[in-house]
Amino acid sequence: MKNTIIIIVISLIGFVACEKREDKMVNYVATDAVSDFTIKFRDASGILQTEKVQAESALDKWNYSFVVEQGEIVYLSGKYEDVNSSLKLIVYIDGKIYKQSSSIGDTLKYLIVSGVIPY
Repeated sequence: MKNTIIIIVISLIGFVACEKREDKMVNYVATDAVSDFTIKFRDASGILQTEKVQAESALDKWNYSFVVEQGEIVYLSGKYEDVNSSLKLIVYIDGKIYKQSSSIGDTLKYLIVSGVIPY
């Protein structure tokens, strides 16, 4: 009986350890800004990138899409200098909102949206 329980436990551990990691589509979006802003994001290779984005209306959107495995880190941050502006950052995973953050008139703090892609 004791050997049977040990075999079952080892089998379950082996099954969980061999769980297949699936690819997920990640899409970063920045919107709602009426002036220039700076974006920092983790790209498909895991490298932190920085971009200066020119926005003329709140309808302008910046986005970046890539495919990555479950368990990887997503990171998006943004900052604007114009007190009359705003910024909204959204991270989508497979077309669904994973996390988001927004700010209106706060030029002192970075908006940050980050996390680990869930299994």
